[in-house]
Amino acid sequence: MYFWFKITISKYLRFKRIVMNKIRLTFICYSLVFQTYSQVNEVHKSQVNKQLQRVEVMGEKKSDNFNSKVSDFSIKLIKVKGGEFVMGDNNPRPLTPYFSDRPKHKVKLNDFYLADTEVTQAMWKSIMNKNPSPFKGDNLPVCHVSWNITQEFISKLNQRSGKNYRLPTEAEWEYAAGGGIQNCSKFSGTNLDSELANYAWIFENSEAKPHAVGTKMPNALGLYDMTGNVWEWCSDYLGAYPSTPQLNPKGPSSSTRRVNRGGGWMSRIKGSNITLRNGFAPDSSNSIFGFRLAMDAE
Repeated sequence: MYFWFKITISKYLRFKRIVMNKIRLTFICYSLVFQTYSQVNEVHKSQVNKQLQRVEVMGEKKSDNFNSKVSDFSIKLIKVKGGEFVMGDNNPRPLTPYFSDRPKHKVKLNDFYLADTEVTQAMWKSIMNKNPSPFKGDNLPVCHVSWNITQEFISKLNQRSGKNYRLPTEAEWEYAAGGGIQNCSKFSGTNLDSELANYAWIFENSEAKPHAVGTKMPNALGLYDMTGNVWEWCSDYLGAYPSTPQLNPKGPSSSTRRVNRGGGWMSRIKGSNITLRNGFAPDSSNSIFGFRLAMDAE
């Protein structure tokens, strides 16, 4: 009897140890999971706070931006804080078809507003009552538009809205694409080739067509598609860069071509650097040409 009782107690104690060890192991696992989650959460919070601080430093507080209502659509305008930056690039690109982006030169800009996305087909149809784009979709960027026809659109838009919209200057475009005063990125949003697909619709990921605006990540200022999707017309004539510092430059007084920037859905990574320039006759239209709106900051 005593022997049987001793065996039973021994089995019970062994079973208890096994159960307690499993409980301890489970507790340790839950502790590690909670600790890992807390660390990841803190890292995420830190990244978000850094991004918010970065945006606030550049003057891009929410109160600086505004939505401009125009009949049946709205235009979100991002206030870009002015400053001084180095425009252009001194790297030789003998095989590129683009107009020279040399020499590097200092440029100082005043504050200005820039639309967060390219003009969509819905916006265009509301003002112009037609759609020249071969790829149809209300949220797709309007394309196949010449520089001249963008001026007609802007004139009608200003009459309807009472605002003074315009195209950005080439200097404003490059400054904003690079992220403003605190940044000078290779592409809009990133310096890394491997990350560009997160920010831009280009040859490597576009499937040979434009895509809805604002579906990729924005750059540090909250601007979408500054690299890729469609080339964007600027207000300037295309001409050689000066070598001396410039204040709010508007380009040469005349030329046979107008500037467009940013690359498009047919551009490869090597042709998507924000300093690269292109230019065409103002009456030229193509399925890769679009634009976005700008406005002076009063």
